[in-house]
Amino acid sequence: MDTYGKWEIVKELGGGGQGMVYLVKDTQKTGGSPQRIAEIRKAIATLASAQTHQVNIEMGKLLLEAIAHLTPNTIEPSALGALKLLHKPRESAGFEKAKERMKQEVSALSNIKHPNILKILDQNMGDGWFVGEYHARGTLWNQRDQYKGDLVSALEAFKPLVEGVSELHQAKLVHRDIKPHNIFIAPDDRLVLGDLGIVFFDDPARTRITDSYENVGSRDWMPGWAMGMKVEEIRPSFDIFCLGKLLWFMLSGRSLLRLWYLHRDEYELEKMFPNDESIKWARVILDKCIVEHEDECKLSAPNLLDLVDEVLHAVKRHAQVVREGVERNCTVCGIGHYQRIVNENPTDLRNFGLHAVGNSTFKIFTCSHCGHVQMFHFGNRNSKPMAWKN
Repeated sequence: MDTYGKWEIVKELGGGGQGMVYLVKDTQKTGGSPQRIAEIRKAIATLASAQTHQVNIEMGKLLLEAIAHLTPNTIEPSALGALKLLHKPRESAGFEKAKERMKQEVSALSNIKHPNILKILDQNMGDGWFVGEYHARGTLWNQRDQYKGDLVSALEAFKPLVEGVSELHQAKLVHRDIKPHNIFIAPDDRLVLGDLGIVFFDDPARTRITDSYENVGSRDWMPGWAMGMKVEEIRPSFDIFCLGKLLWFMLSGRSLLRLWYLHRDEYELEKMFPNDESIKWARVILDKCIVEHEDECKLSAPNLLDLVDEVLHAVKRHAQVVREGVERNCTVCGIGHYQRIVNENPTDLRNFGLHAVGNSTFKIFTCSHCGHVQMFHFGNRNSKPMAWKN
């Protein structure tokens, strides 16, 4: 078995543009294969020559233990890791560039201490490898139905992930490849963001490893405005767009949202889950992340955290979204829906005993089933409540 430092390869996990990834075990915790094989041989020899029943029992236990340590399924999870080994291309210049990129990945991960950012366990950048946490449950991509249609559960899992990204941004780092394939599921259900292999350091003192016009991110998950963009122009808004797409993925259970088309019929969450009132709240977040133009993406990671908290609070209180074009259930009978019957018309207002004052604007709704009436006061025509501006 190949070894890298104290790590021994158990099996191959996969590969990518930079290199190969292997499941490895910590030989200091489990013992290496040569050591275990020697123990097995010794135990067998002792059993063959043993004169007492007690010796047979003790050596039998040692034999079983040594064999178990050679079997990946019996190794303690804390003794496992995922080793990333850098490819060595034909051109040494390419290898040095890739190695420098890996150094940036290791540096970024090593300096961020957050439970939702992948931890680095060991590294040897001179030899082109490092070991990160291993999560046996795999990635979110392979468990896409876990949060499907469940806004509260999705947001509760999504929020700490955004907190981790916020720490990256505070450290002047932009991840640039946030997608379900790079998000691991920990044993305690935490979502853990890894694979910072294309992380961009927003710091003039750092060396630019990525070519100026190299593609950044993954095409189906990155914002359209970043196509062909220079690396030094990439800002944290890039990650905010990707986080929005990630949340859509978690809620929809679907693999692809083209560009920023979240309100086309085939991608509209409210059409996927027409009987779920809470799903309307997802739009409050998504409309501020998944946008066509960068100047429309006005959220930072801390702003996004605040918005997630607001929406979670509203959904848990069974609050209703108030917005033009959104059908609202009656708060009294729960059967009918509100329909507007008065909209700032002076004659209609007088019929309800109301009088317009200056530029004041009123909207009055009634339930189609029980007749319950609700009224909204806008103050004046040029100053709508925030909810009606969304």
